[in-house]
Order: sequence, then C-alpha cells, then structure tokens
Amino acid sequence: MEQEPDIHAIRDEVFRKIGRNVVNFQKIEQMLKYLIVRGNLSGYKSELNQILESRQALANRKTLGTLVGELVENAFNRSSESSEPDIKPKDPYIHFRFFVEADAEFYEEKRQELKRLVEERNELIHHLLPKFNQDSLESCLEINDYLDHQLEQQVSEFNYLKSLCETYFEFADFLSSEQGRNEFKLSMLQESSIVRLLLDISIQKPRKDGWTYLSLAVQRVHQILPGEITNLKVRWGYEKLTDLMMASNYFDVKEETLNNSQRRFIYRSKPDLVYLEQDRVLQFLLNISEQAENAEGWFSLVIAEEQVREVLVEEFERVKFAWNCNSLKDLMIEWDCFEFEGGGFKPKVRSRGMC
Repeated sequence: MEQEPDIHAIRDEVFRKIGRNVVNFQKIEQMLKYLIVRGNLSGYKSELNQILESRQALANRKTLGTLVGELVENAFNRSSESSEPDIKPKDPYIHFRFFVEADAEFYEEKRQELKRLVEERNELIHHLLPKFNQDSLESCLEINDYLDHQLEQQVSEFNYLKSLCETYFEFADFLSSEQGRNEFKLSMLQESSIVRLLLDISIQKPRKDGWTYLSLAVQRVHQILPGEITNLKVRWGYEKLTDLMMASNYFDVKEETLNNSQRRFIYRSKPDLVYLEQDRVLQFLLNISEQAENAEGWFSLVIAEEQVREVLVEEFERVKFAWNCNSLKDLMIEWDCFEFEGGGFKPKVRSRGMC
C-alpha cells in the first residue's frame, strides 16, 4: 500500500520554496537597479559620485515594474538621447551608456518576458496566500508545483541579467587597467574641442594638395579656443601642439623646407579617418533636412539615403566602412546630430558646428 504524503513535510517545503523565490526576485531587483543606475550616466567628473548616490537612492524607491520598464527602454534602445552641458564645461563632462544591440523581435520578446516576471512577482507577494490552504494536501501540492514552475522563469531572467552585469564588470575592470586608462585618455583627447577644431580647419583651409598650414590652424585655435594652446601642458600633458596632434592618432604632421631655407609645419587628417568624406555626408544631410516634408520638420530617411547614394556614393561607402555601419541611420546615430521619429529625421537643436 502506497504511503500517503506527509502534509507537514510538504507544507514546510512550500514555505521554503516561497522564501527561495522571494529571495530570487530580490536578487533580480538588485541587478536591475545596478544596471539602471550605472547604465546611463552623464555629468561633470567632479560630480559623478554624487550623481551615482542620487540615482541609487531614486532606484531604491522604485517598484520592480518600473525598473523593468526603464531597463527595456534604455538598455535595448540604441538611439536614446544623451544629456549634454548647456555651456562649455570647465570640468571634464562624461557621458557613459551601456546598451544591448537588439532587433525589434528580440526587444519585444524580452519586454514580454520581463513583463511576465513582474506579474509572477506580484502574484507571489500579493495573491498567493489567499489561494494557499495550508491544511489541504491538494493545495500544498499545487502550490509546490507552481513555485517550481516560477523558479524556471526566474532562472532564465536571472541568468540573462547576470550576464549583463558580468559584461559591465568586465568593462569596469578594463577601464581600471593601464590599457583601459590609456584608451580612455585617448578617446577623451580625440573628442576634445581642440582636436575637433583642428580637424575642421584641415577641411576648411587646405592647400590644393590637401595639406593645411599649422600656423594658420594655430591662429584659428587662439581665436576660437583662447588659452587652449597656452595651457596645453596643464590640460593634456604635452609641451607642443604637434605632440598632441600625433598622440591623437588623427593627423599626419610634417615639416617642409621653404626657398629661404626656413621650415614650416603642415598637417592633414589621416586619410583612413575619412573626415573630409564624413563632413561632406553630414553637411549634405543637414542641407536636405532643411527641405523638410512636413510642418514638424521631419525628413524621410528613405529619400535621404537615396539622395546620398546618388550624390555621394563613394564618400558614403567609405564612411560606412570606416564607422563599421550598415545603413545611413546607423551612421547618423553614431554622429549624434539627429533625432528620429517613425521613418523621418531632423537635426537636433544645436548649431551646425557642434555636430
């Protein structure tokens, strides 16, 4: 004769599994908070710790449903807006964003999975007890099976979020390494105002052979960025402007001898940087966007790509290859000069020279 299950043992197991699943939901919630707090950061370097603390305090007050919504909208949305200072910063201004490359199908699938996770958490915390008859063997067995099925869903999302956190940890470890610090310093230099201005001058004031007089560039830098060259050593650690330019990996610099035996420096952007081609494509897009098709100022992406391919096909292909992008929209997102809605785009509200 088969022995009847011990209701006391099963009831104790149900209580254990309830606690297990509650703790798992708390672990998932903590990972969500970690990713949301650190996944999209903007601010002055001196204020980042305070910003982190404020974001953490805000996240601690949010429900699981709100956290899931923020993760889906931020981590899987590549074209999210980035905040920028309204005035030229005196302190380094940093923007960092962690996101997942995802197509529309993956985005929707992940959104539904995380939505179900929130529903399961709410069911466990708010609605399970009224359904649970502790004195009924049948109810104990039913709830026991339900909790095991819920665990399967938890494990799937737990492992996915854990993989995102581990990727973030690996990146943080890299930034803390000597190589990471060097690459971060290089990226800061390449995005600096002085390097961007030197690039712009190289395509605005070139000789017929494509080289630009460095003396002319120095005059322009003094006019537009007063004090930048004077404080070169303090700000960037370089004694000479040519040292900074070579360190950026963006320029070719050389000396040439004049007829009177005097020497002068000339420079150009590196050919594989395709900066001139990029500027042509960008300016073309800014120009055609002024011919917006509707009152709101949106211009069709499809028409824009057709026109770019017709007028600047060689430049477009070279720029796509250099930026490792597959489409015009991918390029425009990388440049961060445009906003998008439906199948249209328009320039962000900023001056052309800032793009």
